[in-house]
Amino acid sequence: MSTELPPHLLDNTYGAELASSYAATALWGVHCLQTFLYFNIYTEDATILKVLVAWTWLADTVHQGLILSLEYSTLIKHFGDLGPIFEINKEVILQGFFTIAISVPVQLFFLHRIWRLSGDRAILPLFMVVCLVLETVTGITYFQWALRKSTKPTDLLSGTKRATGITYLITAASVDVIIAMSMVFLLRATKVHGMTQTRRMVSRLIVYSVNTGLWTALLAVFCAMTMIAYPETFVFIGLYMPISALYCNTLLANLNIRQYVRGTGHDVISLGPTIATTLEFSSEVRNHTKFCTYGTDEIDQGGI
Repeated sequence: MSTELPPHLLDNTYGAELASSYAATALWGVHCLQTFLYFNIYTEDATILKVLVAWTWLADTVHQGLILSLEYSTLIKHFGDLGPIFEINKEVILQGFFTIAISVPVQLFFLHRIWRLSGDRAILPLFMVVCLVLETVTGITYFQWALRKSTKPTDLLSGTKRATGITYLITAASVDVIIAMSMVFLLRATKVHGMTQTRRMVSRLIVYSVNTGLWTALLAVFCAMTMIAYPETFVFIGLYMPISALYCNTLLANLNIRQYVRGTGHDVISLGPTIATTLEFSSEVRNHTKFCTYGTDEIDQGGI
């Protein structure tokens, strides 16, 4: 039986989810455009990279479908019915699994880039892999608990679930920040032997490296903060929804800007593009990073 639903019950619950679904849909649209451009421009990239791009698009599309199904079921199909408002919708939890299925491969891609740029030194990437494993385990554990033992939205933040969810988000944000900082450090620690245009390329790479983990990290931190500050609302769910699309767009942006960075029309990579220049790690980092000089024909940046 339908009853009149007080508006304040929706403002910071399904209202937050609905607003977030608009942002997620817009980002998914941008993702589709970037995917189309990638497959039309970089036709000779390695198969494994094309599979990664295709997988992120497929997973993000399913993720978007779950969000739309959630909003339609709650706000249209059961409009005015108080019952579903106070019951957990499985789509909320399932979309979390797809976010993990997107974020982990994307982060591994950037870890590979750091490994290549550092001269195949494994210390930093191995540390980040440990953090990534912690992120994956806590994320899957949280959503598995939520799927099996949650019957109402407040169950998502009860007891151990809350601590696990916060750990997952903070770890994910930490990995993104470390990725961005590592790329900036490695690029700034290079000595450029070449023309002004070459130095400009490195500057562009540094800017894009900062943006690589900035937005996803900020969103994850804000999500964790709202988990703590507003546990009775769905604000944290709303902030979490667009994260998967942000990861996808971060990956595609880093792949599609290669022509802009180089100023050429051709750039083929195995797991990263090439830049026509010579880069050499400066003496400040030679003791910590394997010294490597890349030829004037190419330098593997591992993904930008």
